Amino acid sequence: MQGVGGLLSMSRDAVKFLFQRPFQAKEFIEQSWFVARVSLMPTLLVAIPFTVLVSFTLNILLRELGAADLSGAGAAFGAVTQVGPMVTVLIVAGAGATAMCADLGSRSIREE
Repeated sequence: MQGVGGLLSMSRDAVKFLFQRPFQAKEFIEQSWFVARVSLMPTLLVAIPFTVLVSFTLNILLRELGAADLSGAGAAFGAVTQVGPMVTVLIVAGAGATAMCADLGSRSIREE
């Protein structure tokens, strides 16, 4: 229960500080660009094999059903709706969080 209370307390403080002046718009944009820059390449490198896997599996299934002419549209639909969000969330959570922790660690060492 102490962990849940700590989470609720931190959430309350975060919402309170969100609307308090001065709003750090420049820092927000810099951190957003930092996360996007750090996680773009790993996202692409993981998404391509997953998309190929979905495309091959879907192509085999559609060929068995006699609808092989729909494989292009099906592969695009599968990649956009299934693979894209999953890969993006995993990579941004992993690479982005790791980079943020490293940045915060280096700032605390330098006492910024």
